[in-house]
Amino acid sequence: MTATLTETAVRADRDTLLGLGFTPEQLADLGLWEVTAGTPDELREGYVRRSRKQDDLTNLRSHVRDLAFWARKEGVTLRHIWFEQKSASKSWVRRTEFDGACDAVLTGISKGLAVWKTDRLSREGMGKVGVLLDEFDKRGASLVSVSEGLDSRKGGRLLFAILSERAREEAAEIAFRVTNGINAHKEEGCFTGGNAPYGLRATGKKGAMRVEPDPVEYGPSRRIAVLLRENRRPKEIVAVMTADGAVRRNGKPWTERAIVELCHSPYWAGLVPESRPVLDEHGQPTGKWDRPGVLMGPDGLPVTCGEGVVTYSEWVTIQGNLSARSTGKPRANGRGRGHRQRVALLPLILRCPHCGGPARSAGVTLTCRARAEQGPAACAGFTTTSARLEAAVEVLWINHVKSLPPGSATVQAIGRRWLGFMNPEQTAQRDKLRSALQQAGERRTQLDDRYYLKGMPERAYERLAEALDLQITTLTAQLSALSGEDDLAPLGDGETLAELWVSQDVDGRRALLQAALGHLTVRPAARPGDRTPIEDRIVPTWIDDPQPGVRALAVQAAQRTQQRKTKGSAALTLTPAA
Repeated sequence: MTATLTETAVRADRDTLLGLGFTPEQLADLGLWEVTAGTPDELREGYVRRSRKQDDLTNLRSHVRDLAFWARKEGVTLRHIWFEQKSASKSWVRRTEFDGACDAVLTGISKGLAVWKTDRLSREGMGKVGVLLDEFDKRGASLVSVSEGLDSRKGGRLLFAILSERAREEAAEIAFRVTNGINAHKEEGCFTGGNAPYGLRATGKKGAMRVEPDPVEYGPSRRIAVLLRENRRPKEIVAVMTADGAVRRNGKPWTERAIVELCHSPYWAGLVPESRPVLDEHGQPTGKWDRPGVLMGPDGLPVTCGEGVVTYSEWVTIQGNLSARSTGKPRANGRGRGHRQRVALLPLILRCPHCGGPARSAGVTLTCRARAEQGPAACAGFTTTSARLEAAVEVLWINHVKSLPPGSATVQAIGRRWLGFMNPEQTAQRDKLRSALQQAGERRTQLDDRYYLKGMPERAYERLAEALDLQITTLTAQLSALSGEDDLAPLGDGETLAELWVSQDVDGRRALLQAALGHLTVRPAARPGDRTPIEDRIVPTWIDDPQPGVRALAVQAAQRTQQRKTKGSAALTLTPAA
């Protein structure tokens, strides 16, 4: 019975106070060891906070002592010390301990909340503090800032409003300085801190750190890179690493998520990341971040921060392999979901002969997407065997490209698409240059508006305009050089393209097929049991067809004629002989 009473008599915040570094004797001297008792008018809640783990515990203990001395001076008792380690300036951060302290006051357990300073309470300004003060006033409770000598029930509301707004401005200034400093270090090619990806380590002094291969982790990390470059799935890589007995830096086994997060990090390639916050409908940050891209310098090239496990070319190839296995439907965090590897060749170009809509793969068959998703009311639908149709289309494609004269438009289109498929780094670099050029043009327009409409000083305008014009000229020249004519000589004839087709997997064949074939349809069977070869029912629309519309009309007319002949034959068969 005694042990039970002793256990029940323990303060709910005792472990928290001991974790801050107080001894039992110190807590007893402060009146924070025993369970408190009294009426709500005799009780108060205490709240202390720090934003980061790096903040000194000595300061927190000093804050608690000041709260205890204030309570003793006022003749009240601190019922509970609420402590948490969270930011008070971000609206999306839920502060559970702060909510618990406020709930204790709002439900009538105690008659006030004491904090060491207003900025410890909130950095969201009067919009947050004002609502809290209104609720406290309704219940006859008080909000006290010990170090500033403020009490909301003793004429301190105005000062609370001023100080809370000042705390908000301080938070904004701190965030601006920190963000500006981080961005400046990134532009100079520095590793800005945190844990380096597996396989790398950070070297150098703070503010000038770089990444380099870690002698212990580089081997396993490079093995992961080679498997990813070979387009092996994360699940397969996990099995390989587990069989080798390789573990992560924390000693835990590899997982699919760990593999994906590793290869998405630009630091893994020795590149500086460019992270952008996800904004809400009002343009305010939500606390979530898009997957980091690569920071591009003024010259349009990626900014490096050392030697990575993979090269930039390998990293782009790996990103392409992963994105090819993710759908276009994002999750809540904006990242795509994974899906099975492609095994069907034709869904992207096959069209339903009835509704003209796209097809979908259904295992070993291809069907109309509209019929499968919306039912027979949307389309009569069609079904054909994938393997049979793919074999026929393969023969059709090879015969077509072999018949094309060397240097034709279709041969060049196939060659360009293939070069882009095989060189994703150049494609990504071209896209980055276009994006950088567009942003530079927008900044130039904004600069003109500030000068002509808002009275910007002429000297500052000329200096910034000259820098932007130079950047635009440089980016334009680089994009022009990168967008020059590709060397299509090795792919200049149909025989070479036919040999290339045979050596490729599904993704490669899709790229070759889409470069020459716009779409194709399969005419429906004339009757059940129709033995017309599938090759004779395929209606292709080639990219080099000069009049695809006329061709399609001719095909439809031929279909109608065939149907009339079939109906006439059936009628003659059913008519009895005279």
